[in-house]
Amino acid sequence: MSKSPGGGGAGAPAGVSAADDCGYTDACTEGSVTGHGFYCPHYAKVPPATGCVLGTKGTLANLHWCCPDPICSHFKSTDYVCANKAGQPHDYSCAPGAPAAAGCADDGAAGFCCAF
Repeated sequence: MSKSPGGGGAGAPAGVSAADDCGYTDACTEGSVTGHGFYCPHYAKVPPATGCVLGTKGTLANLHWCCPDPICSHFKSTDYVCANKAGQPHDYSCAPGAPAAAGCADDGAAGFCCAF
């Protein structure tokens, strides 16, 4: 599935991360941004969504992003969790309040199963 920077992409609603495999961690504050923290080990230089600020604190700072809006990120490596959900085979990690979560079902393992 192709995703455009800033969220969304083919078949995905607004609020979906442009980068796959960025897990929600917790609330964060980084510079002028207070919002939702994401750990993105494969996207150190690419923000998971528009407005996200790269972390500067801690040993893994360059892998953590602080995003002003709640977003969801596709976890390709754990799609097997949702494989048996008819119409919702893709596993997502979502910050609380992320708009994409409204169209998804709880996967029973701290994520969501989605159709997109």
